[in-house]
Amino acid sequence: MDILNLSLCVTENLILFAFFNSLFQRRRKNVLILLIVALSNAFIVFELANVNTYIKSVINIACIIIGSVILFKEKIYVISAFSLLSIYIFYITDVIFGNVFSIVLGQSFLGVFYQSFANRLIVCYIIKAVNAALFYLLYKMFSKVEINLGKSKWLVFNVIIGALYFISLMFIYIYPQNSISDNIVSALFLIISASFFAMSVLVLYFYAELCASFQEKKKLYILETSFAAIEEKMTMLSQTSEKLKKIRHDIHNHLVNALVMIKSGKTNEAYRLVTDVEKCVDDISVDISSSSGNSVIDAVIAYKAAVAEKRKISFEYKLETLPNMNIDFWELSSVLSNLLDNAFEASSKDEAPRVSLKIYIYKKYLTIIISNSCPPNSEKPSDSFLTSKEDKENHGFGHKIIEEIALKYNGSVNYSIKDNKFTVVVILNI
Repeated sequence: MDILNLSLCVTENLILFAFFNSLFQRRRKNVLILLIVALSNAFIVFELANVNTYIKSVINIACIIIGSVILFKEKIYVISAFSLLSIYIFYITDVIFGNVFSIVLGQSFLGVFYQSFANRLIVCYIIKAVNAALFYLLYKMFSKVEINLGKSKWLVFNVIIGALYFISLMFIYIYPQNSISDNIVSALFLIISASFFAMSVLVLYFYAELCASFQEKKKLYILETSFAAIEEKMTMLSQTSEKLKKIRHDIHNHLVNALVMIKSGKTNEAYRLVTDVEKCVDDISVDISSSSGNSVIDAVIAYKAAVAEKRKISFEYKLETLPNMNIDFWELSSVLSNLLDNAFEASSKDEAPRVSLKIYIYKKYLTIIISNSCPPNSEKPSDSFLTSKEDKENHGFGHKIIEEIALKYNGSVNYSIKDNKFTVVVILNI
């Protein structure tokens, strides 16, 4: 029986961590580490067989969370929610199918699982097959949506799933207190547990829909910001085009006049006229005073420098020459563009708007530091403070996009405010 119990613990943990592996991004590519964590957790649960049900369950969840934090990059409140959800599924399916087999076999609930080795083997592996099917359905439900909702929403989800888990634990705890074999009582428990499970499925469905809604809003935000950027760029290009037409006309006249002056021996006047022409040409576009050697970063800074000049924002930047980096160009552009957009927007509320940017490599990490001036007595950074735009619900997506990309590249995003200066530090593993 011990071998069977151990095999059941191993099966449960392999199903659980395979599910997590399908949803979360691993810290390490080595599958062996995943197997070691899953098997270690299985052995711990097996050794706790004779421990109080509540204590064993709490230790089990703690081990799953710790193992998952070691294996995956996801935030701990997301991991804890799915850990509680996983244990809940294991418990509620045990209760439901235990009652089903109790009615079919005419045995007590405990008798179904412990009366004979053959019964326990068949019943438990049928239940594990159902578990695997349920986890696959959960995977299909959540794999098509992003699970990067705000922290507050995940904490609420933790509370809801925690309540479901606690009730399922009460179901598990009730049965060892008696040896009921009455089919009517078993049927009653079956109806209650099945109804409870159906309610939890609805909760999961609506939460998945909430995730999908968040994802659609995020896509809409990206489209809106892209359109706004294109619109602003087209306006600037249109203004530049008008400048070019005027300058081309002026250059022609100035060069004709300069040629006449040179022929007349008025070289000093001709030199000053040509110098004026050069200044006009320099005014066509804003070039960056230093280069990082990265075409994406240089292009973003050149464009944002023009935007800053148009908005009358003091924009200073210091760039280190960068090596080749294993960061997708669109993600690099997205991080830098969102950071600068937020900084420009926030600083514009100050009487003397200023934004500074530093980009350099530190210990194989791309480090981006952006500071902007902000009005006196500004509050400590929070989720709502991270955007000063009026539509906080939508424009908070810029912050979430930055955090997602930082997480993907084993980096981080840190915010601070001091002496009327808001600073964001982003690091990305190159």
